[in-house]
Amino acid sequence: MEGPKGVEAGIKIAIIGGGPAGLSAAIELAKLPFVEWTLYEQKPSIREIGTGISLQRNTWRLLEKLGVSGHLKVGDFFRPKDGHDTQYRDGRTGVVVKQTYPLPSVAPQQAPCRIHRGRLQRALLKNVDQSRVRPGKKLVEVERVNSGRLRLTFSCGSVDEVDLIIGADGIRSVSEELLNKARYYNGADTRIHQTIRTFAFPEYSVSYACMAAYRAVVREADVRQINGLSKAIIFWYGTKGQPDENDRTSWDKEVNVAKFIESFHEYCESIQQLLSLVTQVKRFDYFSGPDRDQSRFHRSNW
Repeated sequence: MEGPKGVEAGIKIAIIGGGPAGLSAAIELAKLPFVEWTLYEQKPSIREIGTGISLQRNTWRLLEKLGVSGHLKVGDFFRPKDGHDTQYRDGRTGVVVKQTYPLPSVAPQQAPCRIHRGRLQRALLKNVDQSRVRPGKKLVEVERVNSGRLRLTFSCGSVDEVDLIIGADGIRSVSEELLNKARYYNGADTRIHQTIRTFAFPEYSVSYACMAAYRAVVREADVRQINGLSKAIIFWYGTKGQPDENDRTSWDKEVNVAKFIESFHEYCESIQQLLSLVTQVKRFDYFSGPDRDQSRFHRSNW
């Protein structure tokens, strides 16, 4: 195997995933003259996936550093007019329990807001060299070869060899699900098949964190017709938790709408009207593991 090469020789990097994380990585890597990077996206084009997300102070600071914040206009996101961060209401009565605000040290343009993920993605894409973006490239295999590099194979049959892989393909990561055949050579030249996470950190594992989130999307125009719902970022206090169903193995799992709504039968009328608009509900089980002291593995040929 070749020895490590210096930075002056150049580093070839593959970014897997064209979401906000992958696009942000591409913008930063473009600033480094010794880096040759390529972004691979499995879909036919870089397009929006998901719904609303929060942008907090640190995210705004990062967007400013990336030179992207100026691409987001006031109409692209929602920020409460009274400047509150989150409004907390009693689920049974609808009464406001408390309201929190950003710290005085937070600049107005960095105050928390809500935005559609696609708008954030489009803003980032404006600062990305799209000649280096390869859509329609679904990663199916990673192999550590004798040169010290990592060989990537895509579903279309194309192959690339790089010094470093940046996994930015989200919760349904190729790193977790699509690379069940990921492999590398050990000292005995035996091929070991495993997920890329165990390929990277064989001793690391995650488990269900005893928390789950549910997501339902309804039309904004319909919500405007409901009396008692203010245009705010609201957290509704509930009545109790729910029993564990012992089926916490997947992400983005569709659940029974009627059963979901029934668990909120004690909530106030405005919530009942809101829930009546729901036609689909998905559950996202939270998994976590212990903190790691590093996120790098298998020092490559650089």
